[in-house]
Amino acid sequence: MIPQTRYADGPCGALAYQVLGDGPPDLVMVPGWTSHLELQWQMATYRTFMRKLARYCRLVRYDKLGTGLSDPTPGAPTTDERVADLHAVVQAAGSPSPVVMGFSEGGPLSIRYALNHPVRALILYGTAMRPPPPEHAGVLEELLNHWGEGRSLDVFAPSSAADPVARDATAAMERAGASPAMIRHVMAAVSLADAGPALASLTVPTLVVHRSDELIPLAEAEALAGSITGARLVVLPGVDHHPWAGHHDGIIEAIAAFLEQVSPPAAGESGGHRPTGHRPRTGPNALTEAERRVAAQAAAGSSNPQIARDLHMARTTVETHLKRVYLKLGIDGRHQLSGLDGG
Repeated sequence: MIPQTRYADGPCGALAYQVLGDGPPDLVMVPGWTSHLELQWQMATYRTFMRKLARYCRLVRYDKLGTGLSDPTPGAPTTDERVADLHAVVQAAGSPSPVVMGFSEGGPLSIRYALNHPVRALILYGTAMRPPPPEHAGVLEELLNHWGEGRSLDVFAPSSAADPVARDATAAMERAGASPAMIRHVMAAVSLADAGPALASLTVPTLVVHRSDELIPLAEAEALAGSITGARLVVLPGVDHHPWAGHHDGIIEAIAAFLEQVSPPAAGESGGHRPTGHRPRTGPNALTEAERRVAAQAAAGSSNPQIARDLHMARTTVETHLKRVYLKLGIDGRHQLSGLDGG
């Protein structure tokens, strides 16, 4: 079922939003270029990604002005206007201190929001602290000139570029997500989004997730994480800019672990963002699904790099999972995993 679409009254127009899952915590997702809450829900990869993510939070998604089901915008919105729109959605959704997740264009907007509003934590995926570099101008202009033909698939989800069904779905998404005039307003707004000067003032817990070979260079993510005090950078293999494209389990697992860290359950209560309810602190039943998969691979003799490739995780994520497995099971290393049933 498609979640109910509601509207928040923003300072410049009505903003469509949806809520999925129960939480805690609340996670408000700030979209990239375009979105369409209801049409995207019909895309299998997008639907799967959002359902998985909502197992760990109360997920709030919205369409920015000029896109999807929200009101049009007469020109290029300023960064301050975009931040005010985000605040209107946060208030309408009843999320007084959410985790804010921004990807692509939504990254700088999320950072700006976190500077002046109560935020539990920040997640930044596939983004940078500055507008697109000049070398991207030609690619983006070509995309705009052929808007509605599905060419954004080549730029934002190249792993699916050879799939004609994905091409047709992307073309439909472009046309529904923004008209040719609106997408140019959106692109102009992207060129104004610059969070660089604000990073030194950011103090909330921050997770930066990036695919190694996507559109935005990894160096941008490294610079972003390096400029935020205490930020953690998780680098995953992949070429896709959209988080739901390609193998996305590693992204979900990184976010889930971070949410558990910044929003632990109260003593004696089950974690609302944990899909299986309350777990004991030790023993086999204390293992998460991700930890079980990693432990099973390790017990079968796979090395950490092999596990990372097979499960589409970063090698550091595999190492972290194994450390937690050893601690929960009270063992010294992988040599003691061989006697465990199913890891």
